[in-house]
Amino acid sequence: ATLLAAQGHQPTHRPALAWALQNALAAAPVPRGVIVIDDAHRIADPAAFAFLDALLERLPSHWSLLLASRQAPPLALARLRALGELAELQPAELQFSPAETQALARIRAPGWPDAAVQHLHERTQGWPAGISLALAQAPSARAHEPAGPLPVPGRIPECGARSYTSDRAVFDYLYSEVLAGLPAALRDFLLRCAALSEWSTDACADVSGRHDAAEWLDDIERRGLFVTAAGPDASGAPVLRPHAVFLDGLRAAAQRECAADWPALQQRASHWERARPAAAAVSVPAPAQAPAPAPIFPPASPAPAAPPAPASAVCMLSAREREVLARIASGDSNKLIARAFDLSPHTVKRHVANILDKLVLSSRVQAAAWHQAQKAHHHQPARQREMA
Repeated sequence: ATLLAAQGHQPTHRPALAWALQNALAAAPVPRGVIVIDDAHRIADPAAFAFLDALLERLPSHWSLLLASRQAPPLALARLRALGELAELQPAELQFSPAETQALARIRAPGWPDAAVQHLHERTQGWPAGISLALAQAPSARAHEPAGPLPVPGRIPECGARSYTSDRAVFDYLYSEVLAGLPAALRDFLLRCAALSEWSTDACADVSGRHDAAEWLDDIERRGLFVTAAGPDASGAPVLRPHAVFLDGLRAAAQRECAADWPALQQRASHWERARPAAAAVSVPAPAQAPAPAPIFPPASPAPAAPPAPASAVCMLSAREREVLARIASGDSNKLIARAFDLSPHTVKRHVANILDKLVLSSRVQAAAWHQAQKAHHHQPARQREMA
């Protein structure tokens, strides 16, 4: 109600409103209080965030503000971070571990086979809401009746002799809570790139027809849209791998909303899937009756390998930061890194921020690509490095 009032007041009145709320909070007879704002990404009026900034400037010491949002809110986060008054939990810190998924399954779906629970964890990548929704639809251990087939592209992988098709509830959630709230251009880009199982700049540009694919991929990573850094491609550009259940949900939506274009998107994607290393799974085969058409525009020639960063850049990193960087390059989340080194997630977050600042990078994907380029350079024969 206070935020609504802040939106309705003139800008000159908002500090007074924030002051009145601060006084009320200070006088509240509670030893510790928390103001919780869920789904902050749905707040469209900048006035609400201006009011929150004013509130945070003089928030009583025994009160905290907790914001849950799918993207960084437009608040003075840099100032709060510098003052040590900001704690940030990214999707990686909120993921369930396999043991946590098993523990929830024992409560929500007792008797569900361990193989099914493990498969669910792998498909959701530990996403708590997806795990909970899937378990709510899970057949009980006493009901030996398999669920019906799911009308989406691809089939639901089987666990043992039965197929668990609880993805429909997860897809509905993704569609209404994630896709529906995205900008139309980003949503269209995601649906067109759904034909690919890995998203590199060149592949996404070719399949989607968007020359600004690099900017869209950076936006997807920044929003935390269910992707994992898969390392650099042959040209050193970052690659994102969408989580399995998210990718299936995108393909289901793409078949509904891009039905006329979907066969052509699959054909263009098959060119890139066949070009991937043999160890990678090819999930979008081209229709057998027609060869893949020419790309919308010729793929860019592989860029020459970027020169390795100077030795001084490596020396700027502490021993612990170099260890964290190696873990980032191997695809570990902050939560896994924290467990490996017996650190708090907040400490790992600070290490990651220091690494990006020292190397003048803007994302974990770029950090992983930088680390791989360093490894490749150091493994070159000395004569070859001298010739380069």
